[in-house]
Amino acid sequence: MKPVFSETAPTEDEKTIEFLQLDDNNPIKWEYTSAVGDRVLIAVRSSNLGDEYLSAIGKKVMYLRNDLEEEEEAGLETFDTILLGDLPKMVFDSDRYIERLTPYLSPNGSFVLWTFIKDLNLDHLLNLVIKSYHLGLRVKVHRGNKWLGLKLEHSKDTAVNDISEAIRYVIDALNLHDKKQIQPYEKQISALLSEVMALKKELVDSYKKEEKLLQQQKKMDKQTKYLEKRYQALSSSKLGRLTLFYWKFRKRRGNR
Repeated sequence: MKPVFSETAPTEDEKTIEFLQLDDNNPIKWEYTSAVGDRVLIAVRSSNLGDEYLSAIGKKVMYLRNDLEEEEEAGLETFDTILLGDLPKMVFDSDRYIERLTPYLSPNGSFVLWTFIKDLNLDHLLNLVIKSYHLGLRVKVHRGNKWLGLKLEHSKDTAVNDISEAIRYVIDALNLHDKKQIQPYEKQISALLSEVMALKKELVDSYKKEEKLLQQQKKMDKQTKYLEKRYQALSSSKLGRLTLFYWKFRKRRGNR
């Protein structure tokens, strides 16, 4: 079963002004002003004012009204931005939730979410970053005051460097706010970064092997072409001799 969506109606300018008057460091303001494109899906609702702001500036705003099914379906409606609010706090397996929502994201679309540092489960956040990488989503980290924002953008060239950089941004952001909070996870983060570097090395080695195989293939192709030319020359030479023999034979028979 496909999820059911509902659309918002246009709203008054006064509420838009009220929304824009929110503090610039407000994570909800950052979330809603980060919405790009014409079609926006609000999967985890953060603010009525934010919804009305999007509608007032001409966005087509839809809501997710029931849980997603496990099965992906053909012909899904897609969105330019999917707003997830404080997803890590609202949904335990947020990485799995994003995986299930990804089919509804347009090819150039992005997820937008945030969480307060005090509520952060670093293990879950790192799992979310890694899952995003596997889904082909590039992670961009925004550092707020006492909160962390993430944009997960569709990318055709997501690389190992991106996930390593995203993890380092998360670590850097947490260190800026509360260095004590990251200390219990230092070993885990170090091991994860080592794993990323190992994966990077594995990819480089794989590219080198592939390049070597291509060079060998080119060499074999060159040798094959050389042999084909030799064969054609030899074949042509034999054919020429047979042709001359045939006409000489015909001439002798004609003189009898």
